[in-house]
Amino acid sequence: MDRTRFDALLEAYGADMARWPEADRAEAEAFAAAPEAQASLHAARALDRLLDAYQAEAPSLALRQRILARAPQARAARGWRLTGAVWLSGASLAAACAAGLVVGISLGGTMTSGSADRDTAAASFDGSSFDGATAFGSPIDAGKAG
Repeated sequence: MDRTRFDALLEAYGADMARWPEADRAEAEAFAAAPEAQASLHAARALDRLLDAYQAEAPSLALRQRILARAPQARAARGWRLTGAVWLSGASLAAACAAGLVVGISLGGTMTSGSADRDTAAASFDGSSFDGATAFGSPIDAGKAG
């Protein structure tokens, strides 16, 4: 480890090498014993003691009141905006219901047009009989592949 790297680690993590990255600790502890590192290490320890001793004051009540007085106030919600939001959600629900009704009616008419269609539909959904027909009505040819 060279002095530049040692000083960079001192500035970043302080004099307590337990806070240093594990990969650098062994080299740093060996370098710290060198005379050229002693001055930097001593200065870093002094700074650590000052920082550890510093106690920040709690903000005064007057400061808190000044900050709160200058903070932006929340705007009151206007009635028409709330009503507009309710109207919009109601319209969306009505549109979804209408679309479901149209799709249901258009598909339902094809399924219930005759009793033969109903029997075919029931047989295709019960799974007990399979006559080789595909969804398109043509039989499956087991001899052909692909």
